[in-house]
Amino acid sequence: MVYGMFAFSKMLLFKALADKSRLAIINHLLNKQSYVDEIARGLNLSPSTVSFHLKKLEEAGLVEKQKEQYYTIFSLRDEVFNSRLRELVFIANPDSVTDKSKESVFVSKVIHTFTKEGRIVRLPAQYKKRLVMLDYVSRKFCEGEVLKEAEVDSRIAELYSDHCTIRRMFIDEGYMTRENNIYTVNKTGKIDEVVEPKINEISINRPDGKRKKELKREYVEKPPEAGAFLLKNRVTEKKYIGTSINLPGIINRYTFLLTLGKHENKNLQDDWNTYGKDAFEFTILEKLKTVKGDNRSTLKTELEKLEEKWHTLLISDKTMFYNIKIKIRNKEETSND
Repeated sequence: MVYGMFAFSKMLLFKALADKSRLAIINHLLNKQSYVDEIARGLNLSPSTVSFHLKKLEEAGLVEKQKEQYYTIFSLRDEVFNSRLRELVFIANPDSVTDKSKESVFVSKVIHTFTKEGRIVRLPAQYKKRLVMLDYVSRKFCEGEVLKEAEVDSRIAELYSDHCTIRRMFIDEGYMTRENNIYTVNKTGKIDEVVEPKINEISINRPDGKRKKELKREYVEKPPEAGAFLLKNRVTEKKYIGTSINLPGIINRYTFLLTLGKHENKNLQDDWNTYGKDAFEFTILEKLKTVKGDNRSTLKTELEKLEEKWHTLLISDKTMFYNIKIKIRNKEETSND
């Protein structure tokens, strides 16, 4: 497919346009050139997510960038986005493209946690959750209503006993304005209905005491899941290679440490802070054959050889690794072994 002098793959084009976040980014750029943080704020996405999708759009030949002072500015390729393609990708409200299902699930979980038989049992401490409950109560009102304080308290009391607290929150958050004890409703919540959350199947099929003992014995007798893993920054392509005698556990541990900002590898930690969790992916490179009773001491030599092997296989530029603590043989030497 060719637009002007620019040719690109149909497959890359359709793949790029098939993702709703990338469509939202394209619609943002239809209006104006922009940089990553500005796009992220406009679409309520993380900067790392925007960076990841912009890279895909660049690879598809849909987006180009240029450096302006301290910012990298992204724009659509004019030779690609002719009037027909612009009509194809145009969305009247790009914000609607972002996934609302997670927010809906969050709202429902909050309401079911803090209510019983429709009434609020207590207010959450977290600000975002308190706003959900405020939306929940505000359904008792209609925008534009003018009410006396007694009527406001009466409606609130149908859902929560502490009507004074809710009434003050309505004023503080702009749901209502008050003048001479007369309340005007400025807005109401966006909760149309409360979706009943799905019952967690795990909670239904909890193992009894006997089954717990069997599961514990199976875990103790199970050989360790040891091997090499790769943590890759999808934005910069930089890699971290490591080994562990507990691969599932090391993935959870690294994610936990990096999220807390406590990982010992400073460069890796800095990039995690910059690009966010979504920019990184874990991959199991290879598993060792193990038997019951194996531990870090018995597997030490094999794990060291495994780490050297994968560093050697994947090495192209040492600057593209977060960690190189072992002696790496050249690929030419490896091929002659």
